[in-house]
Amino acid sequence: SASCAANTPRCVDPSFAGGTFEGDTYVPAGRSCFVSVLEPAEMMRVLSGGWTVVAGKSNAFMTYMALANALQPGLLLHTDLRVTAEKVGLVDIIWEPEGQTGGSAATSPPGFSPAHVSTLTLASLGGGGEEGTLRAKRGLAADQYASLLAAADRGGSGAVRLTFVLCKYWTGGAALAKAIGRVRSGSSPWSLAALSLYTQVGLAYDYCGMNMWCDERQDLLKLGPAPMKDAFLAELRAFLREADAALCGGGGAGG
Repeated sequence: SASCAANTPRCVDPSFAGGTFEGDTYVPAGRSCFVSVLEPAEMMRVLSGGWTVVAGKSNAFMTYMALANALQPGLLLHTDLRVTAEKVGLVDIIWEPEGQTGGSAATSPPGFSPAHVSTLTLASLGGGGEEGTLRAKRGLAADQYASLLAAADRGGSGAVRLTFVLCKYWTGGAALAKAIGRVRSGSSPWSLAALSLYTQVGLAYDYCGMNMWCDERQDLLKLGPAPMKDAFLAELRAFLREADAALCGGGGAGG
């Protein structure tokens, strides 16, 4: 509420102890600060002109779904994704300001309409079949990711783009980051967009070390703690190099 915002400082640290809503603000339990809760239209205004890429596995996908459904309530609740990250390879959504798309769906954020919605299963992302699923989990080549990302050629002034790509290992993340850099360095409508890249990768390396769910990375299977750590760090550093180039090397701002 206005009075809460005027008299209480905004929280700068996360809280996990619950809390209460006071108007359009959230007050964490036992804290003398508040968190503003934005409406979809306000969130769209904040993200206008930006491209947010979420890369990772199940937890990253849940984060992506939460953000997509916050921007347009119910958008991903009734798709064939079935809230199962194991089946999802790519989701790409673009909203454009009304007037550029010719109309607005009833559930769209005020002032925006979905201009592009694309979903691919893991198998489809990797080229089909069981081998396609394994290929998607290992990570595709940068040119394959770039082709998929460049296919969404919508995006006028003030558009909002939200993309999820499954990345189980940092190798796939590095290829994805390189692909983003290529899209941003070309003539894509998103070459000048403010880019945000959110990643969440890690558990797959532990699973491989324990011989669990590791069919796609036999090179990591039962590697042992010290060699696995070395492999993890080497692949993470390669990802960070590519992510830095993608975020800072394109025509737009990054973060």
